[in-house]
Amino acid sequence: MPPHDYMHMQQIINWEMRSTLLDWIVSVHSHFHWGADSLFLAANILDRFLSRVNASTETLQLIGGAALLIAAKVEETDTSPQLYQIAVLADGAFNEAELREAEVDILIAIGWIVSFPNPLSFLPRIIGVDHEGFGFDIRMLANLFCDVGIMDHRLLSVPSSLQAAAAAWLARLIVGSGGLKWVSRRSFDRPIVANTANETGFQLRCTHYLCGGRNHPRRQCGGQLHF
Repeated sequence: MPPHDYMHMQQIINWEMRSTLLDWIVSVHSHFHWGADSLFLAANILDRFLSRVNASTETLQLIGGAALLIAAKVEETDTSPQLYQIAVLADGAFNEAELREAEVDILIAIGWIVSFPNPLSFLPRIIGVDHEGFGFDIRMLANLFCDVGIMDHRLLSVPSSLQAAAAAWLARLIVGSGGLKWVSRRSFDRPIVANTANETGFQLRCTHYLCGGRNHPRRQCGGQLHF
């Protein structure tokens, strides 16, 4: 996982620019109607690359487009995009040749590791512990909280399994079904039990982001970014 404070090594870009770039990535991802796994992977690839390589405002959108392209090739095997499709949605910010070159540069920088166990990989297992206690509304709310990890850089260093557990706990607490109890160890022959969720502080950070963080309007699909 990339460190949550990796931006201090960047000389030009900042967290605000990352947020703007992710807005664009989300809009392009929605345009193609891809699954959530490709979006989580794209954000992970982006952050791992930026934690290793300095970027400029001129190349940041190119890096984001290449990260999304790599993620789609891994996760969206039935509808993998063409280079020109991403380039068109960037509205002239980069061309196909630059996108292809950036794709290779990113893969080399991240060591060709293109797998990422995102929070949605763990959420079904947590729900399975008490399936009757997770109604449709609670499951949807838990999925929403898992999405927080994409946009909020403060959660970069929080393991995906912990994000999923916290999302389930917070969703049940809000809906009124009671929070889940947490564990310091797991057992395959008994339900998960133990310590209170407040020990990690994750719930407070998650709630702070949702209730007091910035709320960006949905970006129209495509377009060139100006940082």
